[in-house]
Amino acid sequence: SNRDQARDIGRKLAAVGCQLVPKAGDDSPLFSFTDPEVEYLSRLEHDRWCQERLQAGWRLGRSPDIKRKLSPYLVAWGSLTEEVRNLDRDAVRHIPALLALAGFTVRRAQLDGPISPRQSLDDLASKPREA
Repeated sequence: SNRDQARDIGRKLAAVGCQLVPKAGDDSPLFSFTDPEVEYLSRLEHDRWCQERLQAGWRLGRSPDIKRKLSPYLVAWGSLTEEVRNLDRDAVRHIPALLALAGFTVRRAQLDGPISPRQSLDDLASKPREA
């Protein structure tokens, strides 16, 4: 599951107009996502996790049961408690630090034009980016 989560980092970065680049030798500040980006990426992570579990034969259950492959968290994001949502938010917030340990950093990709304040992250994620 952790490997699948790591493999998905590139897709998540692209979804918010970012890219993975080798870290320069300097001590520049660690990249951080905006609060709306964290929320959006957390939803993506939860959806990814649900798909992974369902493909592995997991089912919705009242309480977690690893042997029987049951989880109460195989529900839509809006049905999760804040405590459970925070697990995904924390995973997203830690992406830049994890990448830094591997010698990479996150950079915002160049967009074709200015971003309107009304554009949603969904709109941005659907447009191709240029490096």
